[in-house]
Amino acid sequence: MSDALGSHTAEELKQELPEGLRVFAETAWGWSELKAAAFIKQVEKSGGKVTAYSEVRKGGAITIKVPRRV
Repeated sequence: MSDALGSHTAEELKQELPEGLRVFAETAWGWSELKAAAFIKQVEKSGGKVTAYSEVRKGGAITIKVPRRV
């Protein structure tokens, strides 16, 4: 993966939600897509920050990929 690992706040992710935010989490079976709104709620409950890879797609929408271990 060529993108750098970075920290994202729940507020940053909320701003990206209308633009088409996509969230993936790494599992033992590969990458699984998560529902972005539900993921943001969990980030808010657990301290408000998440460490993930981010990628800007065509059109400016963002995809974040949360690794199993940081």
